[in-house]
Amino acid sequence: MISNVNSYITDKFGSKRGFVASAKYSLLQRLGHFRELRDVDFSRVRKLVLICSGNVCRSPFGEFYARHLGIDAESYGINCRGGDSADERVLALAAEHGITDHGHVTRNIREYQPSSEDLVIAMEPSHLEQLSADIHATAQVTLAALWAKEGNIYLHDPFSSSPVYFENCAATIREALDTIAERMHEKRNNG
Repeated sequence: MISNVNSYITDKFGSKRGFVASAKYSLLQRLGHFRELRDVDFSRVRKLVLICSGNVCRSPFGEFYARHLGIDAESYGINCRGGDSADERVLALAAEHGITDHGHVTRNIREYQPSSEDLVIAMEPSHLEQLSADIHATAQVTLAALWAKEGNIYLHDPFSSSPVYFENCAATIREALDTIAERMHEKRNNG
């Protein structure tokens, strides 16, 4: 029984820490926090800037997938040193979707120059808290998972997670970016 619960938690939330963070942020979301993060003016968005912790799993996969959808995109890490490649699992997963852009090298968020045409997409609420005031003042910001079907705002780091969670995390990123791409397309076609 306990092993079934542990398997469920690691497959659904990435880890026990992911489960606790997800519960915390889900409660805050139900209380109305983060509502403004869905108020994106897609008519202004020309580039997606994906942010995660190390820029090796979530944000590079998002960058690859956004480019695959024909959207200008780049990615950064909040806590990375820069210069590393993407996780091998990300490259393999991207290849499964026909994405072969594997020239990724990690970059720290300090290298990012914000533009008013950017939509900065973070994977966790804590990432938004760590962004500079200049980024918040210049670019629009949101959370990736808000745009997925499930709509939970916390997307745990899959770096040391189970293969099932790794796939689920990537699926959430794909769903979110499909929705964002659709909104961008609607705004461009409908003015």
